[in-house]
Parts: sequence; structure tokens; C-alpha cells
Amino acid sequence: MLIVAIGGIGPIWIVAWLFGFALKKLDATKKIIYSSLASYIFAIILSGFGNANGGPWNPMIAEYSISLIFVLLIRFGIQKIRNKDA
Repeated sequence: MLIVAIGGIGPIWIVAWLFGFALKKLDATKKIIYSSLASYIFAIILSGFGNANGGPWNPMIAEYSISLIFVLLIRFGIQKIRNKDA
């Protein structure tokens, strides 16, 4: 499960970055939180269809929850480093 969660960091980060363009007016902290949550929801919906394999909708909630936590920690860490340099 941890390997799938680590693999989910990239897609959640990329989709969060794309959602971030729509949230330009927010401050950095809110932008990180809202764009990451939106990408998490997007990933859950897509994983439910991709993991169904002809059966019922089966999202990978636990794996992408761990990925979301990693993404939030990394993005807040980067923000803290950037603010320290300024």
C-alpha cells in the first residue's frame, strides 16, 4: 500500500499544480490546501473507475490519502524554505 501511495505523489502534485492556476487570488497556504484537496478528490474519482476492472466502482481511498499527506508536507516544506530565503 505504501508503494502505491508513493507512486500517487506525482499525479496528485501535478493535478494540484494545475488546480492552483485557478486559485491565484488566494494566499499560498490556502492555495496549497485547496488545490491539493481538489486533486485528491479528482484522483479518487479516477482511481475508482480505473480500479473497477469491469466490476463495481472501487476507489483507492487509503493509498491516495497517504499520498495527499505526503504532498501537503512536501509543499508546505517548500513554502517554508522559500519564505525563509526571502
